[in-house]
Amino acid sequence: MHLATVRRIFTSALLATLVLAVSTLPADAQPQSKSQQKCINSMNKAGVKLCRTVGKDADSCIKGFFKGQLPGTAQDCLMDDLKGRVVKAEAKTISTEAKLCPLLLQPDFAFTSAAIVNAAAAGEARGLVADVFGSDLDVALTPGNEKCQRKVQKAYEKILKEKLKIFLKCKKGALKLGTSNVVDLANVCMGAIAADTKGKIAKRILKLTDTLIKTCPAPGAALDALFPGRCVGEPTHEAWATCIDVEVEGRVCGKLSQMDGFAFDCDLFDDGVVCNDGEANGDETDVDCGGLTCPTCPDFSGCNVGTDCQSGVCVGNVCQPASCSDGVLNGPETDVDCGGGCPGCSLGETCVAGGDCLSTSCVGSVCTCGNKAFTFNISSNSGGLFDSAEWPGGTQNLATTDPACNATVNVPGGNIDLVCALGTEFSINSFSGFSSCFGTGGPNGDGCEALSCPPVGIASCCPGIARPSCSAALNGSGSARYLVQCLD
Repeated sequence: MHLATVRRIFTSALLATLVLAVSTLPADAQPQSKSQQKCINSMNKAGVKLCRTVGKDADSCIKGFFKGQLPGTAQDCLMDDLKGRVVKAEAKTISTEAKLCPLLLQPDFAFTSAAIVNAAAAGEARGLVADVFGSDLDVALTPGNEKCQRKVQKAYEKILKEKLKIFLKCKKGALKLGTSNVVDLANVCMGAIAADTKGKIAKRILKLTDTLIKTCPAPGAALDALFPGRCVGEPTHEAWATCIDVEVEGRVCGKLSQMDGFAFDCDLFDDGVVCNDGEANGDETDVDCGGLTCPTCPDFSGCNVGTDCQSGVCVGNVCQPASCSDGVLNGPETDVDCGGGCPGCSLGETCVAGGDCLSTSCVGSVCTCGNKAFTFNISSNSGGLFDSAEWPGGTQNLATTDPACNATVNVPGGNIDLVCALGTEFSINSFSGFSSCFGTGGPNGDGCEALSCPPVGIASCCPGIARPSCSAALNGSGSARYLVQCLD
């Protein structure tokens, strides 16, 4: 099918679906305020970035497969986010919603939630991989064809990028001009993708065609085996490029429809299963959900794998509710099984606020130790009529609410009235999770504070030495403390 024909089909199908969006329009819809526009545009931007991150992950997985550098299968690599980039992008969406979309000021339309944006962006991006390569990457990837498969993947990702870029630019402008409802916004901006007035999408499709011609086998069994997805059987390289573009179109529609709450039937843009016919058909795992094309299924629906479920967890072919122990990033969690109401996350894991972390410190969406002040208290033994009291010596350790954030100090030893120059002092032994720790405060500024001494004894800290000292050491005991500041 000629590319221009496909574009006309897309445009006609698009206009037919616009009437479906009326059901999402609030009765009091109106032009959005600047803060509402910023929320809408920033959430879209975060979702698009997540989508592109999944695409980059797919390229890394394909590359790792051919170089023999993956710890498991290529398909597992695609789902497991080995480099943590997807989790980081998802955390950015969550933090964007928390910062820019407060509940009382949320937009009237074209806005859903961080959870929906993340699920749509990651799900549709992974679905596009399956549309082209089939449901199992390891079946498709073939030694000796790395150049063809990697270049095709990169080429269709550039088509995706261009379409999403056009949408975001159009949407930002339309909101600024006062677009007051979802129908007008959809009409203008989904139409802008279809129109491709500057021909940038068409150029990307021609580049994909050229890539197929120059780096891949001729259409037929060999090419079908490399890309065993929805385009199997296309007769020419041009037809392959057109087919892949149609799949990209469907995923763009699905992504934006879910992220913005548009009521599109995106199956009009491809030849997949209709996901609103009230039946469990095609590759759906329950009625109108699951499989490679349709939305994920709610809890207790049928499923085959975790990606069929909103929670990402499928046990015994049933979607399970999100929990804090299922090994999947889902529900309100900020990282796998932690944060957002689950147990606190460990150092280096993703967070939105301090309450998501064991340490109670969240900096740049990552759990850190933060700046912490420790107070190390010591007491001597009790001196007798002829025996001097002695400081305990050794070491002492203190930690924050996260045991990984801790400091150990050396504790003074020997008689509490020992000449300063001969005695050991408070000092930092070691620390973990912090960049530095040091004694601070007290009368000499080194952290040492002498608190009490035996009767008639005078408590002080040695000048220039963080050692507590007593002028008398008999018939009683002494106490002191060491004030330590640790920096993140």
